[in-house]
Order: sequence, then C-alpha cells, then structure tokens
Amino acid sequence: MKNLDPVIILSAAPRMGTTLIQRLLCSATDCLIYGDTIGNDAAFLISYLNSKEFAVRNHAYHSDPMLAPVLAGDVSEFIADLAPESTGYLESLSRAMAGPLEHCRHEARSHGRPHWGWKLAGAQAWMTRLLPAMLPSARIIHVDRDLVDTVRSAKTALLVGQDADFERFVAEVAANRAALAELGGLPVLRLRLEELLADPENGIARLEQFTGISPIDRSVLAVKVNHPHSPWVAPVEISAAEEAVIRRYEPATRHDHAC
Repeated sequence: MKNLDPVIILSAAPRMGTTLIQRLLCSATDCLIYGDTIGNDAAFLISYLNSKEFAVRNHAYHSDPMLAPVLAGDVSEFIADLAPESTGYLESLSRAMAGPLEHCRHEARSHGRPHWGWKLAGAQAWMTRLLPAMLPSARIIHVDRDLVDTVRSAKTALLVGQDADFERFVAEVAANRAALAELGGLPVLRLRLEELLADPENGIARLEQFTGISPIDRSVLAVKVNHPHSPWVAPVEISAAEEAVIRRYEPATRHDHAC
C-alpha cells in the first residue's frame, strides 16, 4: 500500500461536512473522490494488513524454520503451524490488500482524473493511528464542525439515539477528534465547516493549494444536500439535557451556523 497516494477526507463523525468537500473536489475535472463505502473498505484493508503483519512477524521465528525440514522429507515434528516463508507471504498479503485501492486509482486515472481518494465520516482513532505507516504518501483533509450542529444533523438522519446512546455518540466523536488532532507524519489540511461557509473563497483556495486539484467549482456551495435522493432536510432541535452532554465535551461550542 505504500505506493498509493490518495487524498483522504476524514471527520470525527458523520454530518461534519465530508460530503461537501467531496463534492467540491469532484467538481474539478482532474479529481475523483470515492465515498464512505470505499472509505470503510480502506479502513478494513489497512486494519487487516496491519494485524497480519504483526502476527506473521511475531510467529516467523517459529514457523519459518519448519519449512526446510519438511521440504527435505522430515515430517516427524508437529507441523500444524507450517506456513510459507514469512517475507514473501507478507509481500503477497500487502499486494492483495492494496488491490481494491489500486483499482480505484486506476479507474480515476482512466477517466483523466489523476487526483483520487476517498472520504470517511467518523474515522475512528485506531484507524487514524495506522495511516502514517500504512499509507505514507496519503494527504489528509480533516473536516471539523461545531458539535451541536453535528449532533442536530446526525439526529435528523437518525444516526444517533437518546440517553446512553446519545452520550456514547458524543464521547466517540470526542475520542476521534483527539486522534485526528494528533495525526502526524502525513500532510494534513484542517478545515472548519463554519469557516468554509463564512469565507468560501479562502477555504476553496486552501483546498486547491493543498491538493493541487483545480479548478474547483464554487457554485457547488450554493446547492445544499444532506440526504440521499431528497431535498435538503432542516436539522432537528436538541434538548437542554442533550446540549448539556455536548457541553461537557465541547464547552466552547458555537452553534450559530447550523446547516
């Protein structure tokens, strides 16, 4: 996977603005950013490869010496853990796990769009920590948004429930945010949704400069979408108790730019 060079749009939760950034980047004729389905696949592939690399390397001292005696005809030992030579096997696994993402890159380039990548709304902390080692040539766009506005939008989309589920959602967002804030070893562009909407020209210029993707169609911002196959849906209100939960995790939250 180390030769892949995606642009990855991440946020700590759904409804923080990753789709808007995806739409803006895809409006340029040299870019194709795939959606959360590919983002989740990428997270799975990265996680699986990382765990297998750890397991195979730690087991190699035991499994690698088994192969030569068996090939020489000696099967007198317990060889239930017989495995291929670890280095070659790991190289094969790496190629296999990279295959679907290489396909995405190839498809984007076949359409004349050399800049490619995916988005993942709600990137979990464990996945964020793996990115520098697994995809060292990636570029990250971290989109953040006021937590009250995020939760209102998530409730509208039925992505969060009440009471304990509500607090779990907010706590997970806080943990994911902390991990994204500490993401090091990769180029990262940090965008606040509220700031992009308040000053679109500056925000889009930053996107173009960071990614090399251009020209981005500014008119995309005039089309509000937040639900598949339907007009824009206004966010619901939250209760005082729910806002109190949010304040524990984001005391200085601002929520005058709900969208």
